[in-house]
Amino acid sequence: MASEKVNKVKDQTIEDIGTEFNINAYDDEPVIKTTVTEGVVQTSGKLVHAGEEARADASGTKVFTDIDTDIATAWRRGLFSFRDADIYTVMKQLSRWYDVDVEYRGAAANAASSANAASSAANTARFNTEIPRNTPASDILRALELTGKVKFMIINKKIIATMD
Repeated sequence: MASEKVNKVKDQTIEDIGTEFNINAYDDEPVIKTTVTEGVVQTSGKLVHAGEEARADASGTKVFTDIDTDIATAWRRGLFSFRDADIYTVMKQLSRWYDVDVEYRGAAANAASSANAASSAANTARFNTEIPRNTPASDILRALELTGKVKFMIINKKIIATMD
């Protein structure tokens, strides 16, 4: 008989019924994501199958199909993986990994403070790349600058991201 594993993260209970899955539940993220790569899990009473992702927030839990599980599990392969990611998504991951603060200036700052950030110019800049996690932060920032979408300045443990 297989034993069940139950993971409690914040207010979510994720039940492992013999699978491989990833949980993304950071305090600074409004949504808890449970991405299944193999098998089935149950979260908030909903079954989530391989290739699917449950997203839970204050309004409830929804299951999404046709998920690219490689993005959610890239960390297991020692990678950052960004597909159609905005600057905030990229910088949140870099901030956590390199233990730095991020400050936004220009269009990025306006979008970060705007209630209508989804339509801002800064939110239209998208990044698509995979980068080894052992890459120095300065090399990653230089590569992002080469896109012409963003400029960075590093001051101590703070990265300042500027978009026009």
